[in-house]
Amino acid sequence: MGEANEALHEELAARPVVAGPAARGELDGMLAGLGAATAPRDGRGAATLADATVARRLYRLLRADGCEPRLFVGRRGGPRAGTVMRVTWAAPPGRARTDRGVTYARGYVRGMTLVCGYVSDPARGYSLEWNLDAAATAQGATRRLAARLRQLGAAPGQAAGRRGGVRVYVKDGEAVGDLLLQIEAPESMLYWENARALRAMRGRIHREVNGETANLRRTARAGARQAEAARALLVAGTDLPLALRQAAQARLDHPEASLVELATLVGLSKSGLNQRMRRLVTLARGLGLGGEEAHSGEVRRSGCS
Repeated sequence: MGEANEALHEELAARPVVAGPAARGELDGMLAGLGAATAPRDGRGAATLADATVARRLYRLLRADGCEPRLFVGRRGGPRAGTVMRVTWAAPPGRARTDRGVTYARGYVRGMTLVCGYVSDPARGYSLEWNLDAAATAQGATRRLAARLRQLGAAPGQAAGRRGGVRVYVKDGEAVGDLLLQIEAPESMLYWENARALRAMRGRIHREVNGETANLRRTARAGARQAEAARALLVAGTDLPLALRQAAQARLDHPEASLVELATLVGLSKSGLNQRMRRLVTLARGLGLGGEEAHSGEVRRSGCS
């Protein structure tokens, strides 16, 4: 499932169960998220689960809620063969959930996350999502989950899920970190924020390196065209003012230097040297002596180097 996601589920499942609004919300969220996995019958609810951690968590929550749960271990055949755990419990009709505060909402999202939630690897992308099957969607779980997420300050989105289900998601990196803290997964939140900060730092370094590389390329192109123009003018014996001749010779002597470096060598300001280089390129183009590919705009841009 992914290292970050497995760690999140383990952290949530290890929390102590204390009767109250948070536990009631978590139980309701688990039952709503299980959808087709639950099958009420003869006054009792039942859920068959392949994840032993989730099954034990459900059992503890049901016991704290006074639902008289029972836990069975069995085998499932067919293409999905393996060990399964079946939880059954008394399902008193009409038990109302009157608590809809923030504590209940945090528990509800926590329960949903345990049974159908998935957090992405923050090094690759920012996403916390819940995949609800068609049965859960038909029972209104999508609407209730979105309402609880908004209650916690998140802005959920929705998309089509697998086999007629719905995928509810939160994409913003900061919002995901805040949700992890609110559903009481501090270790996962710290891992998330550290990975997010590292990813941001790498992105910044990458942008800076790319920007510096682009500047170096522009500097090299401008320097080569200036040197071409200077060489053509000097070889042709063009009558140049002393200041332009000195600038031309300096560029020929240091074709790869930036304007800042070259200005320091000849004792001029960067803007003063840039003006002389523009005049050299313009003269060469006007006389057809070289620098045909140089463009005054590119020469101006080289002044930023």
